[in-house]
Amino acid sequence: MSKYIDNSTQYSLRFHYDEELFNNRWASELDPTSLVLLNSGVMVESPEIASMIAGGSNYFTIPFYKDIEGDEVNYDGKTDIPADDNEDGAQSGVVYGRAKGWKAQIFVNDFTGADPMGNILARINKWKGKKVQSRVIGILNAILGIEADGEFADWNNHKMDISATSGTPAEANKIGLTTLRDVCVQALGDNADKFDFAIMHSKVANDLSKFNVLEYFKYNDARGQELDVKVGRNGNLIVLICDEVPVEVSVQTAGVYTIKIDTAGVAGDTIKVFNETYSFVASGATGNQIAVGSSKNDQASSLKNLLSAKTGPEADYTFTVATDTITATLKNSVTKKAVVPSVSTTGTVGATLKTTTQPVYGNKYTTYILGRGTLLRAPAPVEKPSDVDYKPAEKGGTEYLYTRYREAIHPNGFTFSMANLPISPADSDLENTANWKIVMNPKNIAIARLICN
Repeated sequence: MSKYIDNSTQYSLRFHYDEELFNNRWASELDPTSLVLLNSGVMVESPEIASMIAGGSNYFTIPFYKDIEGDEVNYDGKTDIPADDNEDGAQSGVVYGRAKGWKAQIFVNDFTGADPMGNILARINKWKGKKVQSRVIGILNAILGIEADGEFADWNNHKMDISATSGTPAEANKIGLTTLRDVCVQALGDNADKFDFAIMHSKVANDLSKFNVLEYFKYNDARGQELDVKVGRNGNLIVLICDEVPVEVSVQTAGVYTIKIDTAGVAGDTIKVFNETYSFVASGATGNQIAVGSSKNDQASSLKNLLSAKTGPEADYTFTVATDTITATLKNSVTKKAVVPSVSTTGTVGATLKTTTQPVYGNKYTTYILGRGTLLRAPAPVEKPSDVDYKPAEKGGTEYLYTRYREAIHPNGFTFSMANLPISPADSDLENTANWKIVMNPKNIAIARLICN
């Protein structure tokens, strides 16, 4: 039923709201065109899953037959012919639910003429699309984190990392003329043409374009001017440019810092390193305490041990000590810009922080190479996808809009399982590699990943 402002009704609003039209519009605009991963065709609607969860279930299982195998025997009129069963398998997935609410004060409209609720309505579809796309990326990373063995060991061939492990990246660490094709062939061999899309960061696409092997699609604007779009072609692959793909910081040059104890501390002094305070005590040091000991060398050694045991920003560094000086060296395994050490003291103790080597960071970019329909999607029933409310006394009048949805997004060929499956798994559950396992022949799964600088 359509509702409009009417202060005599409980659900009066200052914007036109039709529940049925809103729900239909929300569903039809679920995949905004700017969200290339969702709109690419990689993810398709699955009527089979939809029928399984139509009754409100939060888990589904899809059975399938595996390929037939076995050895022939000699047909000589004497040898019995063995008969094998057709082995079956199954993949299972999960339904998750999400909800969100928004509010807007009507005074904003009265005082400024702005329409905050109208702005929310205009942006809600893109907002939801971003959330779903982020969730899809998390699921892809989870299954690509699986280290498979046995009959599924070839899944490990679906991952190629050419990025530099240390130092300044060379050209070989960047995408090259044949890199995408190399990934496809490494993953699927003679089935490489099952891949349809390469979804990459704009920096990687720019590097690829330098080889003149990325042909951008074009369109004419209102003035008739021909322009490139963020879609191109590389061989048989459609290249989609999306800066939402993972970008991981890499250490090209490790930062090195020294902390020198210039003057030994006495009981009652403090030294703060990385915003963590350590106190000097005469003896019996516990926790963040340093025993005065016999020299500043002893104090440096004790402080080094305390820093090495920390799990905060200190964990990004390796600490060593020589006489009265602690050296903090940035680990190459760090995947984010590290906190730079800081030092301050109170009391008698004196300490000096010096930078020996400035850190240099670079980026590692993830490119997904995917086939059409490798992700399955199905909506689950929700009785009230949206609700509105109005509270006239709250800040002079506040409008509320609430949304709810349940759905399944499932990578074909994998099973999701948890020891204690919640009614609705959190994103951290969906993105946890430990909750996924591969159950189909990897050569039938058109999902691969390239990491490069």
